[in-house]
Amino acid sequence: MKKDIIFIFCGIAIALGIPYVIDQIVIGNKTIEINVTNPQFFSFLGSYLGGAISSIIIIGGTLKLDEKKEKKREDVKQKEKEIESIKRHLLFFNTIYLEYSNLKDLYSSEKYINFREADTKFLRTIILGLDTDYIDYANKKIFDLEQEYNNRKIIEFMPNATKLRLHRKNIISKLVENIESFPKNKKESKPIREYWEYYNQIFKNYEEQIEKFKSI
Repeated sequence: MKKDIIFIFCGIAIALGIPYVIDQIVIGNKTIEINVTNPQFFSFLGSYLGGAISSIIIIGGTLKLDEKKEKKREDVKQKEKEIESIKRHLLFFNTIYLEYSNLKDLYSSEKYINFREADTKFLRTIILGLDTDYIDYANKKIFDLEQEYNNRKIIEFMPNATKLRLHRKNIISKLVENIESFPKNKKESKPIREYWEYYNQIFKNYEEQIEKFKSI
């Protein structure tokens, strides 16, 4: 906006300056003979100024329109970037959800016949594209997931671990259920912060349940 005002004032100054220079150097100079009378000069001056001012207005309007188009393009790019960032975070959450869902199924099995590890390599690839504010917490979730899969192996081969197995199954089932219950609106993306606040809370509850059982 400020640049546009400067441009318009400069244009007006130049438009007014040229006729003044002509008048001082040519029309008002008695040593120079010209075939232009004062009425003719003022007629020229009116046409000139009218055309000059019209041109300045058109150019100023064009520049303003280009500025608005550029701002709109930048806004679209920023929006697309935000959407891609949200998709990246949701991919992380959905992968965590799938891993815990698989773990729940393992605890539901009578025998531990699946020695599949958590796909932490894929998860660590995902977090490379997350916002830096959330990377440390995402890494912690991956570490906790690895620990849960390792705990599953240990519990399977522990004697008289039925109660512990059932407890783990219940709290992991509750965690999976809470992740599934997160309100999703496909037509409206939530800010990334809201996703993390929700997941932080449900994982905090999950960890509290684990610690509570340890103290029994």
